[in-house]
Amino acid sequence: MINSYTEYFEFIENPFKRTPDTQFYFLSKSHKSALEVLQYLMASDDEFAMLTAPSGYGKTVLLRIFASQLPANVKIVSISFPYMQPKELLFAVLEDLNIDYDPQMSTNALYSKFRDFLLKQHENGSHVVLVLEEAQDISDETLEALRILSNLETDKKKLLKIIISGQPEMKNRLYKLGDLKQRVALVAEIGTLVRDETMDYINHYLAIAGGKKLSISKNLANIIWAETKGNPRLVNMLMERALVAAFMDKSPTIRRVHVESAAKSINMLYESTSPSGVSLPLSKLFIPAMMLVLLGAGGYIAYDKLFATNSPRQLVYDDPQPVQPTPPPIVITPDPEPVTPDPIVEPDPVEPDPIVDPVLSDPIEPVVVEPVVPTLPEGWYGIGNRAMVRRSANSLNVRATPSTDGARVGGILGGQVIVVIDETEDWIKLDLNATTQGWVIKTYMEHVE
Repeated sequence: MINSYTEYFEFIENPFKRTPDTQFYFLSKSHKSALEVLQYLMASDDEFAMLTAPSGYGKTVLLRIFASQLPANVKIVSISFPYMQPKELLFAVLEDLNIDYDPQMSTNALYSKFRDFLLKQHENGSHVVLVLEEAQDISDETLEALRILSNLETDKKKLLKIIISGQPEMKNRLYKLGDLKQRVALVAEIGTLVRDETMDYINHYLAIAGGKKLSISKNLANIIWAETKGNPRLVNMLMERALVAAFMDKSPTIRRVHVESAAKSINMLYESTSPSGVSLPLSKLFIPAMMLVLLGAGGYIAYDKLFATNSPRQLVYDDPQPVQPTPPPIVITPDPEPVTPDPIVEPDPVEPDPIVDPVLSDPIEPVVVEPVVPTLPEGWYGIGNRAMVRRSANSLNVRATPSTDGARVGGILGGQVIVVIDETEDWIKLDLNATTQGWVIKTYMEHVE
């Protein structure tokens, strides 16, 4: 007797499991863009990069893919536990690199030991990358310790690359962390799947899982995208439930009624998704039902009874479909062949502007090129007034002179407001802090009243 949908569809493994697996990695447009930013970090003189995305969007898998593509002379230290004091952070880094130390050593002695290791790696032509996950939960004190670690350098080169990865709110924290915000010149963001990617994403997962040649149609993919808004975690959850519904129905394919039943159960539990993308647990509904399936208790259960909830909410699409009749509670009645619905016409989602840093360190070519913004006339800002980095430019380099050939003296983030102290036709001079001034291209700044 077949007791699970993985057996029924002859999958080698669960295609929509919740644990990160690089084997199932799907390179969406936003994943590709974020990966290119991390790769650029390794080729540039910048020492810091930040990766942000809501929970379930694939940050961990992306970091594993990035690590797997690094050359043999690069050592990567990955720390996923964020609740550490600065000294504990040094302990974790030294342990990961197999560096002997005495737990009674002072923080300064541990710092010196790490510095000596990095200098030796540099002499041997090797490099070290430090990756910290769940960075939104790292204390301000420990983040400041990271800034100090980023100071490790020779006369010509930084000795350590640092990647902090966390929830989107991590971006807002940078504005409160003083000098650290100036160090993070590269920001990578993972967004939702766009509608046209959803079918390829799902069919990619089904193909990797093996078994029967199972796939979904474009129409079903449009329904799934409309219900999940491209949230990868919700797409996976909906597809797992649709597979269970198809198994209960003894259907060789995933049909619209299975997708609608799965979507209905998810929408009843999540009337909306939180800004961080964190979903409530489904165990109270889903696990007991699955146990009944696996144990074969009392015969088969109709799939919309399997996903039953107390809320009466119905699915509504752009082209409303008739409500499917409720099957009998015990005996599964075969559904009539569904009528192919009219294509769901929805506007393409507006994708965020690409990460643009038009004056990143030469001679490396920028990752993404933004359309040219018309040059504003001289005097538009006015000395003593405030200017803000356009939010379409996630970060912008600050130069020592008003030229792309000028030495880089720092960086500013999109949305950051700074006082103008001088200007030319194409550049404005900003006062970054008490000791640093520099020039940025005027076309990527906005006047602030």
